[in-house]
Amino acid sequence: MRAELITDREIVARRRSNIDPSLLRARESICSAAGISDDAVPFAGELIAVRDEHSEWTGPIERVLGGLGRTLLVPEEVYPAVAKAVDATHLGARLVYRRVRVGALSPTVPKTGALSLVRRVEVTDGPLAAWIHQHLADRYDYACVDTAAGFADHTRAVTRAGQVKHSAERHEKDDRDRIDDRRRWVLGFDNEAKLEDIRRRIADLDVTIAGATSRLDALDREDQRIALQNRAAQTILDAQWADVDVSAAQAAVDAVDNRLDSWQQDNPEHSALSAALELAEKAENEADAARRQADTALTVHRTAVTELETKIGQAELDGKDAAPAAVAARIKARFQKFARRVTSDNIDKALFEVGQGINENRAEAQNAVSAAGASIIKILSQYLARWESRGGELRVDAEYVDDALTILQRLRSDGLPRYEDRFFQLLHDQSHRNIGELARTIRKAPAEIRSRIDPVNDSLHRSAFDTDRWLRIDVRERRSPAAADFLDDLNRITSGGWDIEQRPAAEERFGRMAAVLERLASKEPADQRWQRQVLDTRLHVGFIGVEIDGAGEARNYHDSSSGLSGGQAQKLVFFCLAAALRYQLAPDGAELPRYGTVILDEAFDRADSAYTRRALDVFAQFGFHMVLATPLKLLGTLEEYIGGAVTVSIRDRMHTELSLIEFDDVGSA
Repeated sequence: MRAELITDREIVARRRSNIDPSLLRARESICSAAGISDDAVPFAGELIAVRDEHSEWTGPIERVLGGLGRTLLVPEEVYPAVAKAVDATHLGARLVYRRVRVGALSPTVPKTGALSLVRRVEVTDGPLAAWIHQHLADRYDYACVDTAAGFADHTRAVTRAGQVKHSAERHEKDDRDRIDDRRRWVLGFDNEAKLEDIRRRIADLDVTIAGATSRLDALDREDQRIALQNRAAQTILDAQWADVDVSAAQAAVDAVDNRLDSWQQDNPEHSALSAALELAEKAENEADAARRQADTALTVHRTAVTELETKIGQAELDGKDAAPAAVAARIKARFQKFARRVTSDNIDKALFEVGQGINENRAEAQNAVSAAGASIIKILSQYLARWESRGGELRVDAEYVDDALTILQRLRSDGLPRYEDRFFQLLHDQSHRNIGELARTIRKAPAEIRSRIDPVNDSLHRSAFDTDRWLRIDVRERRSPAAADFLDDLNRITSGGWDIEQRPAAEERFGRMAAVLERLASKEPADQRWQRQVLDTRLHVGFIGVEIDGAGEARNYHDSSSGLSGGQAQKLVFFCLAAALRYQLAPDGAELPRYGTVILDEAFDRADSAYTRRALDVFAQFGFHMVLATPLKLLGTLEEYIGGAVTVSIRDRMHTELSLIEFDDVGSA
């Protein structure tokens, strides 16, 4: 059984299908014989799955659709090859397959009820999806009801317990397997749950086998114990009384002891021989102890001799390589400092004193090396903190000192300080030349705008805005906070020096300049809005209309049209428009524009007569000739301002007709 489960696991793991492994093997044989792929002939269960929100109905739906799920769907184009392969192959399983004619489908799918299991499953997309949808709706419209009490309301239904009502007479409940036993489930787009169930069953079976094996081992041990007891019992049964008569055996031993004692009494030489034997054994023991002691001493001496020979050999080897002259001179000086002449009497003390001095000097040297290592680590830490890009070549470790010295030598040979000075000089020149020029341009913009407004004011002064009043446009600076901050950044970038003493501050200014330039070059929408705010100098100023009298004294201010009546606001707007047109069209110093025709389409079509007259008065005052396209309803208002009119009419939205109206006719109209 375990071998079958392992085989099923391997087959199921190779595919995502929930279909029984025996049917999968049968399909593989058929497809191999027919020369087609497995995907060409799917099982219906591989294309149908219970929706996640209705997963609690999986068992009952499997009871209804299990047979369909195990049915092999054979499209029309491969049917002949499949039928031939099925007939020629021993499948080893019961196979039902269905010939599917996709082209013969009905154009409409039967409707199903809200409780129908058809609504609780989904069908994967593919060439057979339409056929499956229609087949489910036509053959498997079973209502999902909680209990058998719901059967009365439906022709076909299934309960949560798995009882199926096929018709008014035929009912079925197949409880050969539990309704929640995943082993019998065949629907679904993947088989992970089924594969996990097979793995669980294998694990459970392994536990059962282990338990049975343990019990079998216990039974074997019990059999062995019983067999041992049986053999002991048989031995006892086979024994004679003489074999177990302890009293008789003890009596025999006592008789032998008595005979021995009697013999020793009858032979006086026995005592002398026993004493001599005891002395011989004692002498033997002492001799043996002396021999062992001598062997131990011999071993110690041989070991000492071997060590001395080793030392002599090593000394002879060391003596072949003479110490460097400088080292030999320092060692000789140390011995001479201890004694003028080293003899066998003082050599041990001399060696001790000289060795102790060397150890002290070595400790001092090690301390110096440790201090140097600490200094190296400190320097490397400071260097890498400032130049993080070097982290790929160096580490804060004294072992990297050679690499650090190599980088230092390379920087010195490359002349980095000289290039750094050149970089800061170029940075100084560019910042003052470009950044400074940008700042000056932005600051000068309001003055340039004022100079350009002066001719407009001259044009405005040629025509009175009101009785003894003229209109003048004043320019006021109105920089936004963003523009003001931008100018402050430019000032900080261009202020201060770039010499060595001020390098930290210079690097900070360079960082600020890099940030500003990056934002100026950015294409992000927010940065582009910021660019317009800080660079479009038209946004840095505001315009105020000032009414002045003949003496040039300000009498009224117009920041906007707020606070004005409708007529005043209209007059202000058209006055400024007409003045701007005359400024653009009239030569310098001229009263009238050289091109005085102004064309207005749909002119004043939504304005009242008073507004229209005020606007035309302004244009006439500035010397413009008006051409107006306007509805006929305004002819009465425009009569005193025009010299002729043309009517335009469109017939059938295709033909246009023009009619010239004499001025007298316009007046009568």
